Amino acid sequence: MVHRDPLLPPHFSDLLPFALVRALTLFDAAATIDAVWTALIGLGQDSGLPLVDYWHWNPAPPRLIRSTHPAKAPQRGDRLAAAHTGDTGALLPGITTALPGFDAAVVVPVRDLSPCRQALVIFGGASAPDAAGSVLKRHGWALQAGAQAAHLRHLALTHAAFLTHARLTQKHKDVLQLIARGMMDKQIAHTLGISFSAVRQRLASVQRRTGAQSRAELAALAVQMGLYADPFPFGDDSQAPE
Repeated sequence: MVHRDPLLPPHFSDLLPFALVRALTLFDAAATIDAVWTALIGLGQDSGLPLVDYWHWNPAPPRLIRSTHPAKAPQRGDRLAAAHTGDTGALLPGITTALPGFDAAVVVPVRDLSPCRQALVIFGGASAPDAAGSVLKRHGWALQAGAQAAHLRHLALTHAAFLTHARLTQKHKDVLQLIARGMMDKQIAHTLGISFSAVRQRLASVQRRTGAQSRAELAALAVQMGLYADPFPFGDDSQAPE
């Protein structure tokens, strides 16, 4: 029986495992972080690995975000920090038997474009290492794709909630956009037709509301908000690399 997903082209649904298609659909439709987590657990269950950990690695010692069994989380965190299990520089998932709470687990490194937002998704269960290795061979690429999609959706929803809480106004966003373009405060004042002190006041307000501590962090925030999506616009011949 062919399972098709209404959000994917038919030929994609034919090629992808149903469990992955379902997970990707749920991630895409998720309006809350809880919905992302539930879909991620479902992907693990469909792959025979019902225990799931989601860690952020930024790149300091790992910090647990969600877990199906959080009572043992500090012990696992210590072990991850000490052994660097599942190095986030790796491109492919691997097997570990070194984490308390898991007989064997598939450790999946995930990331977005920012090196400070790397993460680990760990799928485990009551299975021997050989069995986990078999799961990795059968479902490894699907777990990798699903974990990556879950991570990106989690970041997007977290960021949206953060921006809602920060309550940035259009005036704040105008200044952020110009910061991302590399303008200094006097240039921003000239572009917006406001005083130099008004620029400084708006920047101070953005920093208070967001916690950003430097112009680089403000520029990164603008890019993440979609205010300046392409910092290297090759369509402009004057900025194209030689």
